[in-house]
Amino acid sequence: MENDTVAFVLIHGAWHNSTCWQPLMEHVARSGYETYAIDLPGAGVHSVNPTSYSNPVDGTVFAREPTPNSGVTQEQRTNAIVELINGIRKSTDRPIVLVGHSMGGLTVTAVAEAIPEQLEAIVYVTGFMLAPSVTLSEFHRHPANSSSVLRTLIAAPPAEIGAQRINFRSNDKTFYDRMKLAFAADIEDSDFAAHIANLHCDEPNSVTLLPSPMTFERFGKVPRHYIRCLQDRGLPPEAQTVLIREVDAAMENHTVVHELHSSHLPMVSQPQALAQLLDSIAAERLKKNSSRNI
Repeated sequence: MENDTVAFVLIHGAWHNSTCWQPLMEHVARSGYETYAIDLPGAGVHSVNPTSYSNPVDGTVFAREPTPNSGVTQEQRTNAIVELINGIRKSTDRPIVLVGHSMGGLTVTAVAEAIPEQLEAIVYVTGFMLAPSVTLSEFHRHPANSSSVLRTLIAAPPAEIGAQRINFRSNDKTFYDRMKLAFAADIEDSDFAAHIANLHCDEPNSVTLLPSPMTFERFGKVPRHYIRCLQDRGLPPEAQTVLIREVDAAMENHTVVHELHSSHLPMVSQPQALAQLLDSIAAERLKKNSSRNI
């Protein structure tokens, strides 16, 4: 039996891919935990950038060209993680803790609703944990999210091009500084430049229009944790608080809240601190499992 430890399944956020978890995975592995991360449909090896996303980028064309990622659906992303978990189950009986960052929270919720019995716990890392029937598009307009710098980076009308689009190749220093503030103000400029070089520019807009599938009977039975990032300028701390409060009210139970003094990308800027939090969450779950088995 291997259930004296856990397996973490890590879900990346918008514009990112599985490589963003590498610094964290190195720290988590030292504690004996297994980690799994894949590129979601429409991301990483599965992403296709518009032809105008060249170097240099033609901003006029870039603001009008339809996205090639418009066909990517939340159902595809949910199924990809369910399939990954089913595969893990064939090789280990370690309890699975599902971790989602930012927009990866949409997939965490959908997977927890689909296969709650297979999850030991779920963790949102400054993630969009949306209350039942709320869409991400709606939450973007919530007053608590009004100070988000991330919202100012969108390069084209999402409804017209079918994507949330960011020009990560921009040579505008002012825009670059806003990107860094939104994502990772707590890392060096050179490290941030290397990080954004791996990102894709289009996140399918369709996933922001789907209501959260959360129900108490399924999602609500999975122990959940939220890691609030207190220096986050992409999803401000006050917006994170609203997400937690609204889900707790809808589910009539409580999210366990942890805090980290980091930017929006703690897996990049503070991987050791984030690994320690995940370690404590895993230890708590294993302790409760052991108590139940006595």
